[in-house]
Amino acid sequence: MQFAQQSYSHLADLELADHPTEDCGSEVDLLIGNDFYWSFFTRDMKRGISGPVPMKRSLGWVLPGLMPHAPGSGSDVNLVTCHTLRLNTSSCDDLNISRKDEDPLVEQVKKFWELKSIGVSLHEGTAHDKLLDTIRWCDDRYEVSLPWKEQHTLLPDNYALAVSRLASVLKHLRGNPELFAEYSRIIDEQSSQEIISDADPNAPVQLGRLHYLAHHPVVREDKQRTKVRIAYDASAKSTGPSLNDCIQAGPSLTSEIPDVLMQFRYHQVSLVADIEKAFLMVQVAKADRDVFRFLWINDPTSEDPNTAVKCFKRVVFGVTSSPFLLNGTVRHHVSNYEAEDPQFVDDFLSSLYVDDFDGGKDSSGSFPALHKGQV
Repeated sequence: MQFAQQSYSHLADLELADHPTEDCGSEVDLLIGNDFYWSFFTRDMKRGISGPVPMKRSLGWVLPGLMPHAPGSGSDVNLVTCHTLRLNTSSCDDLNISRKDEDPLVEQVKKFWELKSIGVSLHEGTAHDKLLDTIRWCDDRYEVSLPWKEQHTLLPDNYALAVSRLASVLKHLRGNPELFAEYSRIIDEQSSQEIISDADPNAPVQLGRLHYLAHHPVVREDKQRTKVRIAYDASAKSTGPSLNDCIQAGPSLTSEIPDVLMQFRYHQVSLVADIEKAFLMVQVAKADRDVFRFLWINDPTSEDPNTAVKCFKRVVFGVTSSPFLLNGTVRHHVSNYEAEDPQFVDDFLSSLYVDDFDGGKDSSGSFPALHKGQV
């Protein structure tokens, strides 16, 4: 500060609010929030040909901007930098604004801050902690619970919406017999593998824990193997919130794509693999399965089939928490080998992107002996 006043004539006669020493700077006496910060300033300021532009406060003049050091003391520094950001934190309910009528710009800002807070949000961190506390080994696979939001609107029984969506899907499928046959085959195969089951009509259901997933085909002709997938819509809503509205997305446990690719290109010998049907390998706790119900028909060849209620027993792709549950489960499993081989665990997890592994070694003989199902 003293050297700055000596260097610039327009600063020479100012009574500064602070007089820091060159070696230790100033001590902080009081932190002023942004809601009061600017009330200390007047409209007075002084400009010179160059150098800082002092601004007058009720406590004295302050010098924001680039400050020169005395010769030999180091490079110039920016002594004062002030950023002010004000966000309206009122909820849509408080403002009496429905999601349908919400300003698109407001929605974009919300998404931006949701992304920025990944990994540091209290609720996101709690979701990961709860996953590690509740995950268990059951029926030869890991079982997880859904990360429900602590306070959410009661999830409605959307059976009528599911019936309407099923009728639309059946109309589309009947116009393409080959697609209809493949669609039915996928559901039959998943039933035989106990990925889905028939819902028990006599089983008690917790209030707000009965929900149906709409579904439709997704056809990818560019795929070599799986050209037809069944997509489940957990964002569909009728008279209340959707399933995705009631569940936390959880923190992002996925490695950054550039990091995975850079590490992959570093190796002389590459190893590429993926976890087969990764989401469907993770089991969902019984208490949460009734929100994974969906409607199908008992006989696809019949002109007037009966409606059947099915239920997923595994993690469903399309639910907002599914990537978090899969990544958390894989990392939890692989971390069990950390005491045995910490370098392998670190290399494996840093080369994993969701269910795709892109790694390698310097030579083919340096790969650890991996057995099917070990990771």
